[in-house]
Amino acid sequence: SVVIFDEAHNMESICAESASFDITSKDLALCINEVERCAALKASGVELSMTDGASEQDLLILKAILLQFESVIDSLPLQAQASRGGPPNPPSVTKGGDFIYEMFAAAGVKADNASDLTAMVDRTMGMLAEAQGASLSADPALRMFRDAVSGVFKASDIERIG
Repeated sequence: SVVIFDEAHNMESICAESASFDITSKDLALCINEVERCAALKASGVELSMTDGASEQDLLILKAILLQFESVIDSLPLQAQASRGGPPNPPSVTKGGDFIYEMFAAAGVKADNASDLTAMVDRTMGMLAEAQGASLSADPALRMFRDAVSGVFKASDIERIG
């Protein structure tokens, strides 16, 4: 016996969900806060066992990128969306797929530096994890940003878009 489940009608939404992410100004503010905490650790001279933690230069670059990305998001013209009988939908904007590359480029993130940026974020998250130790109760906000960059600039796609 063979049973076939035809879910092809869901294919478009499944693909869209797998390639989509939400990132808000609040999320970016949390990321910036995490970078600032790491910078304060560096400035205070606290010794961390990590030998490859983020440098002061890494933290400055990362903060500048996050601030610029936040500015790009804040400048988007949001429109109220009609709801269908439930609570009102928050204002939003929908753009074509290539727009994400434009947004990242406006913040200085491109295919040729995306892997360096994700490594920088990893070093920063490592510092954060070590400093917080067992009190790290949730994923850092920076992980979401790193995952967004990694998702947009997949290694297999970099040659195609670079």
